[in-house]
Amino acid sequence: MKKAVRKLTISYTHQETLYKTETIPYIRIKGKWLEKLGFKQGQKISIQASDKKLTITTDEALLPAN
Repeated sequence: MKKAVRKLTISYTHQETLYKTETIPYIRIKGKWLEKLGFKQGQKISIQASDKKLTITTDEALLPAN
């Protein structure tokens, strides 16, 4: 694979609450490179969040090996 690091820009979207509309951070990830890494359409993923870090894993990768 060519790139090990991808650079994206965090955008924003609007979220309506009962009393107001506010802007919130939004990340959109797309590309053929996702499929090359094993992320297929329709798969479920898990996102582990820690301080300034997101780790995205397919749910299949989290299953114990038989």
